[in-house]
Amino acid sequence: MRGFRVFEKVTKNAHLTVVADDINQDINPSDYAILVYRMFADYLLFNYKKLKKETFDNFEKQLDSSYIFSFPFPADYDEQHYIEWHKDIARQKYLRHFGR
Repeated sequence: MRGFRVFEKVTKNAHLTVVADDINQDINPSDYAILVYRMFADYLLFNYKKLKKETFDNFEKQLDSSYIFSFPFPADYDEQHYIEWHKDIARQKYLRHFGR
């Protein structure tokens, strides 16, 4: 199966990464939510040919901005759950920038 790492033939684990110059700590939470949604939709469309882009486009229109903006932004560092081996470096950078 493409794009997945299968564990115990039951759990599928996918890792999505984006690298872009226009994404930083100042990105609007709603814009970021749409970006993540589209990345995940593209991933699923690539791996499951029976799915249709139109379905995901319709769901994207239903994203609830008020719910998205209800989350603290930026989140406290300890609530972000960084990958452990990046944690110390990322924590130092985050605290220098945001102070919490």
